[in-house]
Amino acid sequence: MILAGDFRNGTTFEMDGGVFRVVEFQHVKPGKGAAFVRTKLKNVETGQVVEKTFRAGEKVAKAMLDRREMQYLYKEGNDLVMMDLETYEQLPVPAETVGDGIKYLKEKAPKIDLALFPVDRRMGKDYMKGAKQFIEQIKTTIFVPMHFSEDYEGGNALRDFAENAGCRFVSITHRGESFEITK
Repeated sequence: MILAGDFRNGTTFEMDGGVFRVVEFQHVKPGKGAAFVRTKLKNVETGQVVEKTFRAGEKVAKAMLDRREMQYLYKEGNDLVMMDLETYEQLPVPAETVGDGIKYLKEKAPKIDLALFPVDRRMGKDYMKGAKQFIEQIKTTIFVPMHFSEDYEGGNALRDFAENAGCRFVSITHRGESFEITK
């Protein structure tokens, strides 16, 4: 049991068949009468926010929640796929559970050791745009432009951009050229 007078932001407790978290609280000691605590509570299961006033000496059942540090991976339908950082287990979490906090989440870009990326000037003037976005968003160790014509200079034009982003760039200069990947 926990006294309402001991509420702090983040305190969780059971009330009316639900689990609530204290979002805001204010201890009030009027000149006349008993002290009370004015609260704003969030239902942990539904996300509904309610305001409730408790007598300072009122007791409620403390809720024990298992708090885990999770990493946001990606959105799948109406769920956010999160990964437990201790067990690496991936769990779907309903997006409405996160509420407005969803706008602060960024998908975790995977780390890729080797990227073979198609580059072809025949795709138009923005032929390198996709490759640049890939290099910026996906942290890759080795970047190799794949050529679909004899235009090797087109793909190799990405060298400076890739190297500035921290990628090892493998330059292909002629058809049939091979390369060795070393650490």
